[in-house]
Order: sequence, then structure tokens, then C-alpha cells
Amino acid sequence: MELSKAEVLRLIDEFEQACLFPADRTTTSCEHPDSSANEQMKFLRHLNELVNVVKEGRAINPFRETGPDLVTLDTGEVMDPEIANSFA
Repeated sequence: MELSKAEVLRLIDEFEQACLFPADRTTTSCEHPDSSANEQMKFLRHLNELVNVVKEGRAINPFRETGPDLVTLDTGEVMDPEIANSFA
């Protein structure tokens, strides 16, 4: 998709009117929906819970080198090679 110079200038103007000049706007908000304090606290709580799950060993690190074996993420069990090869 290509934009013409006129289209880019129109988009820049719309952005400036909506976000850079708040006195001129009435209903447009430039704040991200997830930027409220409650949403940020919820995100941090969920992140801490995930870190605890990994630290306690209840989930394996999917980025750890496990070799060519197909491994389940929740238990770390290695799938039978015959079954894993059937997916290829």
C-alpha cells in the first residue's frame, strides 16, 4: 500500500489535532486503553504470578535448548519420537 504526500499530510494533521492540541478536542482520547493504574497493577500481578510459576518449576522455559525432542510446555514430558515424527 502506498500513501501519497497529501494523504500523509492529512494523517499528520489529524494526529496533531487529536493528540497535540487537547484544548481543541472534545471526545478523542490518545490514552491507551490499558494505561490506567488498575490495568498496570493487574499486568504486574499477572507477570509476578507467571514468574513464580516458572521459578517453582511448574512450567518449563520454552526457550531453553531441549534438543530435537518434542516437549510439552506444562510438564516437560518428551513425546515418543515415533509420534513426533508423524507430525513432520
